[in-house]
Amino acid sequence: MIDGEDVGGNLAHLRWFITDVAVQGSGAGRLLLPAALGFVDAGGFEATHLWTFSRLSAARHLYETHGFVLVEERPGRQWGKGALEQRFVC
Repeated sequence: MIDGEDVGGNLAHLRWFITDVAVQGSGAGRLLLPAALGFVDAGGFEATHLWTFSRLSAARHLYETHGFVLVEERPGRQWGKGALEQRFVC
């Protein structure tokens, strides 16, 4: 899901990028992420950012493959457990 209304600064927010466990590793993410970024480009946004967790290495690899760069890290408890939250921008 892309959110471009509540972020400001002509920045798009990739809020949720989740595939069903049954299709993880099948290449679905490699197809869906460029489609999401194409939507962002068509909307005229200058950049896209997302938040993820440090332990999601497959997701990080996918994001970095599509041009995202780590710009911020901080400890967080957003999902009930402690985790190192990471913000990426493309």
